[in-house]
Amino acid sequence: MLSRFRVSKVEEPHKGYFVAFDASTKRASCDCCKFETSGILCRHVLRVYLVVGVHTLLGEYVLKRWTRNAKSGILMYDCDAEVRSNCQKGLNLRFNDLCRDAIKYAEEGAASSISYKVAKYALQKAFTEVLAVKKDACSMDSDLLQGGEAIYSQLRNMLMKDALFHGEL
Repeated sequence: MLSRFRVSKVEEPHKGYFVAFDASTKRASCDCCKFETSGILCRHVLRVYLVVGVHTLLGEYVLKRWTRNAKSGILMYDCDAEVRSNCQKGLNLRFNDLCRDAIKYAEEGAASSISYKVAKYALQKAFTEVLAVKKDACSMDSDLLQGGEAIYSQLRNMLMKDALFHGEL
């Protein structure tokens, strides 16, 4: 059963966010989209959980980066359907992950002129590869629809081998 709650501060009742709560799955989503953009559950959802008596967060709300098992280095998402999908939520997750990596590379690359040149070359090479993949995306999309998991698995294996080769995992 899906319920909608309006959450606002007592002193600002005209400002508020709507939280959709599914009692059968105990999932909630807020129109502030904080979880979708930053990976942190917002206070609006937490307030609804308190009101409806949910005292334990679902595992899907505790991202790997917030656990003891989070590793430094490149964050590789597990085979998460949302990250692979083309929905807005998956797009936001992929975008945020790439931004975090880009900032990390920029910080390290700016340390010296040599590391800058290495980082700049690597980013330019990666950009060229991304453009090539985008160019072939139309044929790849139809292949993904037909071969789905097998193609995704091959692509993921290639990325993992490349990361292992470069000592990133």
